[in-house]
Amino acid sequence: MKLRKKEPAKTKEQVRKKRMETRNQIMIGVLSVMIAIAGYVNFAKKDVFVVNDQVALEDQELEIDDMTAEEEESERQASAVTEAVATAKLNREQARAKSREILENIVANDGIEDDKKEEAVQTMVTLTGNIEKEASAEQLLGTKGFTDSVVSIGEDSVDVVVNAKSLTKTQKAQIEDIICRKVGVPLEKVVITTIRTGTED
Repeated sequence: MKLRKKEPAKTKEQVRKKRMETRNQIMIGVLSVMIAIAGYVNFAKKDVFVVNDQVALEDQELEIDDMTAEEEESERQASAVTEAVATAKLNREQARAKSREILENIVANDGIEDDKKEEAVQTMVTLTGNIEKEASAEQLLGTKGFTDSVVSIGEDSVDVVVNAKSLTKTQKAQIEDIICRKVGVPLEKVVITTIRTGTED
């Protein structure tokens, strides 16, 4: 019967090395897990940043769209006002031109009595004076900030159309003063209308 050789006992140094190796392996494993977790968290944060940036961009685009819509609406209203004023002035000038044509025909007609012709001449003089007064009043209104205004002198009143939603008492008084001075009519004959509301003050 053979006897098995007795293996030499491990020295303390070998045991210590073995333990160190085991501990190093454990630490490496833990570090690997921590690195993996850190990488995942970093990736997740990037996703969050991307999503947040996308949301912020969309909000900014919505704000720009809102501003653009407001600007377009403002431009549309300004264009509508300008067109309405231009139309009103055109209609006024066409009516004046028609009146002048009729008066000139009266003056040139040999079959009409002289007193009627004289009356037609005086009417033409008054018409010319009214045109000048209207232009002067509109120009002065413009210098005071009432742009796109229309002044029309009628037989019983002076109609003033201004580009505004509403007028303060001070603004109304300022317009009335300009019309009374430039046109030469009493205050009660001045009728002011705001072009955006269509209501008289």
